[in-house]
Amino acid sequence: MAPKQYVILTFTLMKLSTFTKQDFDILYDFMRPIWLETYAFLPKAQIELLLEKYFSASALERFQNQGYQYRKIDGEGVLVYLEKADEIYIDKLYL
Repeated sequence: MAPKQYVILTFTLMKLSTFTKQDFDILYDFMRPIWLETYAFLPKAQIELLLEKYFSASALERFQNQGYQYRKIDGEGVLVYLEKADEIYIDKLYL
């Protein structure tokens, strides 16, 4: 008989709040150090290009016009998602 295995799950409730104009203004600066560290294996110019593509003011406006929702998580994290008819697509999740 195989030994029993147990999994312990812990859930923490986190407060979601809607992005303000000020939050959108600082999102690029919030994401830049995260991306530079996470994607350090890429050339820095490539990372800067991707940051511009996803977090510049024009990109954020374009994504919002496509229906993407931006939420702060406990004032420190970021959730970006798109609600569809029968599903929710999580685009970005930073905790």
